[in-house]
Amino acid sequence: MSYQLGGRVLWQRFLNVKIHRKSSDLLQIELILQETSGEDRLGLLLSIKDFTIKEAILERPRSTRCVIKPLALLFLNGRSIYLKEARNLRKAVLGWGETRPAPAFTGQMDQDGSDSGAGVAPPMSEREHFANLFLELITNVLQAELFLLPERGYSSLKEYDNYFSESYADSCILYSKALGNVPEYSYTQGQVRQDFLFSRNRGIFIFDKKGGGDKEGEESLYIHGHLSDSFHEMALSMHVLNSPDYPYLLKEATGNFLRFPNPICGEAAPKLEELVGMQLLPGNRKKIISELTGPEGCSHLCDLVIEAARALQELKKNGEP
Repeated sequence: MSYQLGGRVLWQRFLNVKIHRKSSDLLQIELILQETSGEDRLGLLLSIKDFTIKEAILERPRSTRCVIKPLALLFLNGRSIYLKEARNLRKAVLGWGETRPAPAFTGQMDQDGSDSGAGVAPPMSEREHFANLFLELITNVLQAELFLLPERGYSSLKEYDNYFSESYADSCILYSKALGNVPEYSYTQGQVRQDFLFSRNRGIFIFDKKGGGDKEGEESLYIHGHLSDSFHEMALSMHVLNSPDYPYLLKEATGNFLRFPNPICGEAAPKLEELVGMQLLPGNRKKIISELTGPEGCSHLCDLVIEAARALQELKKNGEP
């Protein structure tokens, strides 16, 4: 796919996650989401031993979204973010504040930075937004767990590798039973990390095509997405046609892997072609997951596509800059 016909950039969305040791028993995790419409910073202090949340903080330096009280995140303290608890944590965020009666939110901030309508549940769209951010953090923490094996109770890297392979069996092409045994220690790549454990950067760019679409009233958009973290580096390109009758029709999708834990990972890229003809909308998340994950797919490519769908939705909500 060529970008020579691309016009001006319409929207950008960047996500950055950093994980390092705060102390011998605590992890410090920071997620920053920056896009054209706003900025969110989500921070966690996490017990290394049991992955329970000791502190959660939310900051929104600039945003067109509804103001949400940062201290409301105290309900997360003590909750585990480990594998089996991820779904429960998502439910907790989606149910945020629903059972606590409170005065109507005024939008005014108190001197301590909180809002006067402290117990009011944020709108569902906002709770879904933060549920997605927390699930992103969980995914990243589990990648960092590889460097915390003694504290997490694993006697060896092999023991952990066996556990991880069993837990993620057939979730992606690397852990596909049908394609043979997963190479041991495929994620370590000889890395030794003591303090700075893991980082991830993901970016989405949306820009228009000069001249627009082929039909009257049709908009032609190009999307570039990239991911780079401690273990992976990949990119994707998509061409989307947007019209009132059929918004965000995916006309073309390609991708490639630049860096990966194992060469077999790169064989998942052709799965992107199976998305052609569908609408690139957040509401199609389950369909995107179904197409891009599984024994022949890649969850990281899937995340990139879903991130692109969210960026398109924000562009639609906010209009062209």
